[in-house]
Amino acid sequence: MQFLLLGILVLIVILSIRRWLPEMTTQGRARMRKALVLIGLLAFLLFAARANWVLPLIGAIIVAVLRLAPALLPLIPALLRLFRRSTQGDGGTTDAPPPGGGRMSRQEAYEILGLNPNATKEEIVIAHRRLMQKMHPDRGGSDYLAVKINQARDKLLGN
Repeated sequence: MQFLLLGILVLIVILSIRRWLPEMTTQGRARMRKALVLIGLLAFLLFAARANWVLPLIGAIIVAVLRLAPALLPLIPALLRLFRRSTQGDGGTTDAPPPGGGRMSRQEAYEILGLNPNATKEEIVIAHRRLMQKMHPDRGGSDYLAVKINQARDKLLGN
């Protein structure tokens, strides 16, 4: 009887989602997906808890994670850097230069550094330093942007 009620509930939820889905925004769809995954996981645990193997399996997973934690802790900073790089991207583009690239003009160099054409040498150095602190590859920026910022500085300083 419980499985019949669960099946009817799942059918109602699926029909409701199909009706609301076209009206939802992208963020709404993402929230709906997360909620459905959470509800599905909770439903699985609720019904699987009746099986004799589920609770010992969960206990074994918790023990394994606790024993592996000291070995996994040094990996956390590297995993966080990878996560930041994957979320700061602009939709999966690569670091390859755009087509039609070539020598940089002085006007383009000023635009990259966010300066006007009558900027002093000191302003150029400050703007370069400020951008490199934000766009350096070690801080989540890309190699391509760092190269362009350096090229702009070199073009304007005559290096």
